[in-house]
Amino acid sequence: MRTAARSRRARATPRRRRDVRVGAQPRGARRREALLEAVLRLVAREGVAAVTHRAVAREAGASHRLTTYYFATKEQMLLEAFRHLSARSLERAERAAGPIAAAPERGAAMEAAIDAVTDAVLGGLRAEPGGAAAEYSLVLEIPRQPALAADYAAWQGRVEAVLREHAIALGSDDPDADVRLIVAAMRGLQLEYLARPEQALPRPALRALVARLLTHL
Repeated sequence: MRTAARSRRARATPRRRRDVRVGAQPRGARRREALLEAVLRLVAREGVAAVTHRAVAREAGASHRLTTYYFATKEQMLLEAFRHLSARSLERAERAAGPIAAAPERGAAMEAAIDAVTDAVLGGLRAEPGGAAAEYSLVLEIPRQPALAADYAAWQGRVEAVLREHAIALGSDDPDADVRLIVAAMRGLQLEYLARPEQALPRPALRALVARLLTHL
């Protein structure tokens, strides 16, 4: 009988340990996210070359051991940071597209689209941590980090799908071409802002440029 009781207790112990681990997951997820945000801040401020386990630990106010626990290599840190950044970017794009779909008629939808594209340009620049500076640094790293290519293509495809849906709703006769033009214009405006922030356009002037682009497609 005592042997059977000990056996039952031994079988019960792993279940309690699993419960502890499951309960700790949200905290672990927060720690991991804080490390990824530290990676993005470093990339935006100092470039990809600055990313090391120790540098990320200092930036996050965490231990070196914690960074190596979550990320075995620098390449893994960069890949996961890009995934984190692209997911956040896609969420912004989907939120911004909401008013376009809700507009009662095409004229209102066009005004909502102009606002959405304007805010997407500015939102990428103002997003923390890293924003557009980290995004472009990581995209330019793709030739040296081929593992980023598949995630970049998937993210690009999802963003373009959101834009294509609304281009069709606005009456585009070539939504694929129009989406490529819109994306290229958005990136050009962001890169100009990053390169020459002292000459950045105020929102009304930027919105006027976006309006000219969208109404002439």
